[in-house]
Amino acid sequence: MNEDTLADHGAVSTEVAMQMAEGVKSTSGADLGLATTGIMGPTGATADKPVGLVYIGYCDEKVCTSKKFNFGDDRLLNKQRTAQAALDFVRRQLLGISLDD
Repeated sequence: MNEDTLADHGAVSTEVAMQMAEGVKSTSGADLGLATTGIMGPTGATADKPVGLVYIGYCDEKVCTSKKFNFGDDRLLNKQRTAQAALDFVRRQLLGISLDD
C-alpha cells in the first residue's frame, strides 16, 4: 500500500480499494484481485465518510477499477451487503456487464 495514497485519500477510498485489489492480484499470483474497504459502523464515521460507505476494488489483467456503495447504518447488514456486492462485482466484470445496470 502506498503511504501517500493513504495520507491523501484515507483508508476508505476508491484509490485504496484499487491498490488493495492490485496488491491481492500481484501477491497471490491469481488472475484477479478483489478488495473491500469501508465504514461498517456503528462508529468510525466522519462528515465526509458516513457509516455504510464502502468501496470495492477489482483488478484483472485488463482493468483495475472500483465502485462506491452506501449501504446504511446497520453493521451486520453492511458486512453482508459488502460481501454480496463484491461477488456480484466479480460476476459482472467476468460477464462484461456494466456495473451501473
